[in-house]
Amino acid sequence: MAKAILAVEKDGSRKAVVLNNYICQECGSEFEPKTRNSKYCSKICSKKASNRRYKDKRRHGDKRQKLIKRNGLICAKCGKSGNEFEIVAHHSEFDKYDHENQVLLCRSCHAKEHGFGEPCEPFETNCEFCGVVYTTNNPNSKYCSQSCKRKAEYKRDNDKIKLRVKQWKKNNPEKLKANKKRYYEKHKNL
Repeated sequence: MAKAILAVEKDGSRKAVVLNNYICQECGSEFEPKTRNSKYCSKICSKKASNRRYKDKRRHGDKRQKLIKRNGLICAKCGKSGNEFEIVAHHSEFDKYDHENQVLLCRSCHAKEHGFGEPCEPFETNCEFCGVVYTTNNPNSKYCSQSCKRKAEYKRDNDKIKLRVKQWKKNNPEKLKANKKRYYEKHKNL
């Protein structure tokens, strides 16, 4: 049923506006609008849309909606069409902060890209930490065990600390000399 409201225009004049039932942009149900700018049938739908926009901006650098407008809700790999839940944005370079190289994939193709979904054929590869040859089904696997993964992460973190210390020593030679002098004076009587 149509609803009439009194609207105030920018120039101050008043005008009666007839509001027909709108379609909610979130859930797709028909609803009676409260204002002529109404987009959602309820606060719940409005909140869901707001959360999705925030996640899109945060996770995908605000590119997901642009991809959807440009390509539609179609998987770039298999061509399957779907809704916003079934089609997801995928960072093709495996760098979650690089928002330029994104494609839209259906959930099953996205899972396969990350080594889930249907298992790949087993293949042999080398561990990036210890160099041992091992067999895996996951194309993204880098280490032969959790132990090697932890050791590699520790080494990487330790290398970062050593680099920072080296840079500090290079940039602060006077402080380094003073620290060494203080250390030797403190420990020369021991």
